[in-house]
Parts: sequence; C-alpha cells; structure tokens
Amino acid sequence: MADEAKIDYEESTGNSLYNSFLVCGSVFECLSRYSPLKPIGKGAYGVVCSARDSESNQKVAIKKIANAFENLVDAKRTLREIKLVRHLNHENVVQIRDLIPPMVHSHFKDLYVVYELMDTDLHQIIRSPQPLSDDHCQYFLYQVLRGLKYIHSAAILHRDLKPSNLLVNANCDLKICDFGLARSTSSSRVEFMTEYVVTRWYRAPELLLSCSEYGTAIDVWSVGCIFAELLGRKPLFPGKDYVHQLNLITRTIGSPSEEELGFISSDKARRYIRSLPRCEPTDFQKLWPNANPKAVDLVKKMLMFDPNKRITVEEALGHEYLATLHDISDEPVCPDPFTFDLESDDLTPDVVRGIILRDMASLHPAQAEGLESAASAIMGGASPSYSQQRAPQVTVSAGSQPASQPLPQASRPPSHQQNGTSGAAQSPTQQHAEHPSSTTPCLQSQHRQHEEQKQDAEASSATPGSAC
Repeated sequence: MADEAKIDYEESTGNSLYNSFLVCGSVFECLSRYSPLKPIGKGAYGVVCSARDSESNQKVAIKKIANAFENLVDAKRTLREIKLVRHLNHENVVQIRDLIPPMVHSHFKDLYVVYELMDTDLHQIIRSPQPLSDDHCQYFLYQVLRGLKYIHSAAILHRDLKPSNLLVNANCDLKICDFGLARSTSSSRVEFMTEYVVTRWYRAPELLLSCSEYGTAIDVWSVGCIFAELLGRKPLFPGKDYVHQLNLITRTIGSPSEEELGFISSDKARRYIRSLPRCEPTDFQKLWPNANPKAVDLVKKMLMFDPNKRITVEEALGHEYLATLHDISDEPVCPDPFTFDLESDDLTPDVVRGIILRDMASLHPAQAEGLESAASAIMGGASPSYSQQRAPQVTVSAGSQPASQPLPQASRPPSHQQNGTSGAAQSPTQQHAEHPSSTTPCLQSQHRQHEEQKQDAEASSATPGSAC
C-alpha cells in the first residue's frame, strides 16, 4: 500500500481543492479543507475516520461508502439516510455537515458523507463499568424522547432504535443516528411494512407478529427496551430468534389478555400467542431494586403489549419521572412533514446517484453547475464531456496520513450539570475516544439483520403454528 498512500493529484494551476490519504487501507479522496486525524472504524457500510474541518475548525467524522450505487437496496438506504437527516434539524438528531463532491463529477462511484463527530454511543456506556446515576438515566431518556417527538412530528418512523444508534458526547448530550431503515408515514404509496426493521431485541410485538400496519408505537417500545437496559445494564429481551423473543416478552411483561390481542390481524398469530404458557408480569421493581419507582412505572407504560395502550412520546415526556427536565416550550416539532418518496419504482441506482449529486450542488455553489450537469446526464443516460475535467487537486504528504490502525480506546469522564437537577453527574467512562455520527453503529447492522432473518426463518420452519 506504500504507492497507494501517496497519490499525485497535482494540477498545473497550483490550486489545492482535493487531497488523498489512507484509512484502514482504503484511499480517501476528499476536499483539502478536511485534514485526517485517525481511523474510527471499518465495516459492511464503509470506512470511517475523524478529521478537522479547516473552515469551521471543528472535528468531524467522514464516512466513505465505496461503490455506493452498485446495489439498489443499499443505494436507497444511503439516500434515505441523507434525505431524512438533512430534513431533520434538531439538537437530538445527528447532523450531516457535508457531502463531498467527487473529483470527476461524471465518475461518481464512492460517496463521502461528513457528520458531526461524537465521543461514544449508549451501547458502549451501558457496557462500561462506570456507574450510571438516576440523573444519567433521566437525562439520556429525556433526550431520546425529545428527539423522537421531533422525528415523529415530521411523519417519520425511525424503525431501528437501539443503544448503538444513540450517540453521546462527553457532556452527556445525546443524538439519534442511523436513519437507513426509517420511513415516511406521509407517503400515499401502499407499502408492505416489513417486520425486519428494528434489531430483534428492540422489536415490538406487532413487528414480531408480522402486522403489516404499525405506527410510532414501535419506536416507543424500542425506547422502553433501551431504558430498561440502562436501568439493568443488560438487554431485557435478548431473544435468539423471534419465537424466543416472544417468549421472553410474555414471560417478562405477562401474557396479553384477549382484549390486548385485538391489534393482531392474523388468526394464525393470535392462535400462536394463545398457545404460549400463561405468565404473570414480572415485578420490575424487584428486577431493578435500586431504580427510581417513577422510572419503573414509565418503563411499564412503554412496554405494553398492545400498541394502542402503549404510552405515546408526548405522554412519556410529560411523565412525572421527567418532571425536572420536561419543558414543552423547549421540545419543538418539525415544521414540515417529510414527503420525499423513497420507495418510488423510479428510483434506480443512477437516479439515486443523480439525486445525491444535486444535493451536493446545493452545498457547494462553486461546483453547482458541473454537479447539476453531471446529475442530469447520469439520470438521462448521457455523459457530459466537461465533467471529465478534474478540479484542481494537491498531493498530501505521507506525514499527514493517519496510520491504518484500529480505533483507540480512551477514558474521558468529565462532569455534566443536569438541567433542573441538583448536583453534577459524572459522564460515564467512554470506550471510544471518538464516535462518528451514524457511522460505526450502522456498519454492523446489515450483517446482524441478515443473521437475524436467517435465524427467524429457521425458527419459523421448525415451529408448528408459528406467528410469522
């Protein structure tokens, strides 16, 4: 890789617009305003590094998605992430800072997405030995619900809420990330809403039971599972397949009554639930003896089997457990619903590529004409000759390239003063010094979901009368 580490992008103009550097063996070709700092992660969805943006003097995370448009499913997931995140402007939702234009506009294959950089994620915090106070749990939960209220008000279901998709900074500020599986509820298209969305451990009963219609309550269930994991420091429902998952749920929250089965549209699924051994609900206060009783009450309201009886996000924000933080005037809603049709049959890989080029044009006025022209040509099947010209570029010296190495471990426990609470709460030990927004969590999600689908399919074929 020595030759690859130094790629000559010198132009006779002497201007420097692009540079190149290696991250985990992958060549990054980025605007020279971004100076690489160190690798963060590598996985199924890309390679990530941290960098410093010289224009803002802020640290950012750059995710490279190689050959981003080879596969329509992955291309649409990438487009969904970009469109949704750029629509959502909220303190508790991760932000995309930039979409880096390709050096040759018409040769757009690799995508570089720039996110704000975060320190760690909630999964790492839960796994750490650092004690979590009730103030920590309260503040984390409040921020998740505050962000989710905004997301739902934009007519969006996240559909993949889990601890690794909740990014956290050293001062305990939290942001929701990874919208690759999200969908708009405002679409007029008739769409089968697949149950393979939320990671199994955080999947609501209506998804496990293959209900084709569901709503915002699925995200509330996921938040309830995450909150329970914060209180108990381990997953509440670590199912091995969907059958085991349903058994864990009914053994913990109790068997649903006949009335609570009304939302299940499938007779087969209802028969399966009725066939399970009858169980009384677990006493959550005994499960978490040191937990705030108000927190336990809120968990129970979030983990109602019937989605129609589950507490809403707005009701959860107004729950007495969050009374010291709740301020409806500081819990905004999205002014406009998200309406972009992400499921259109017209979306081909080239159309997705053209749409993203046009998004880049809006962020880079100096390159807008070339990007718009390339987008039109790609979406129309032509190739503009002037788009073959490269922008002025510069070589990056070997000394400025980050070493290809695993993400370093770090521990940084500064304090955070909770709003409306007394005393300062120490930030939990952080397993990663830097965490990219919507990067490392989603790197592993595709493989994990494929494995879950395989396991669930095996369980379905092996279990008579299974729900799905």
